Amino acid sequence: MSRTNRLEGFKSILQRIKSNSTEDLKLTHKEVIALATSLLNLIESDDIAPLGFHHRDSEVAVLLAWLSAKGLNHYYRSFLAKEILAIIHEGEERNKSFYSSPDKYPAMVEDDEDIPEDKIPF
Repeated sequence: MSRTNRLEGFKSILQRIKSNSTEDLKLTHKEVIALATSLLNLIESDDIAPLGFHHRDSEVAVLLAWLSAKGLNHYYRSFLAKEILAIIHEGEERNKSFYSSPDKYPAMVEDDEDIPEDKIPF
C-alpha cells in the first residue's frame, strides 16, 4: 500500500471521529477509543512510516493518546481529531512545497512510490 493510500485511510478515520459531534453521534466512546488507539499504534509502528507529518509526529502521538483516553466527551474528541487533521494538512502542504521546488528536489516524480523511503525528507 502506498504512503498516499495509508495517509488517506488515516485521515478518513480521523474525519469520522471529528464528525462525531454531540449533535450527530455515530460512534460510541468505546469505538472512538478503539479507533484512536489503533491509529496511535499505527504511527508508532515502523511498518507504515512515513505518513507525511514526521516533523510533528510526537505532537500527533500525544494528541492521539489524549484522543484515546477515557473520560473525554465527544466534543473534546472531535476537537483533538480536528487538530490532528490540521497537522496532517500542514505536512501535506509542506511536502507539496518541497517537491515543487526544483532546487530542493530536481528529479520530479509522478507517484510517491518512486521515491525511496530514505530520500523522503520528513
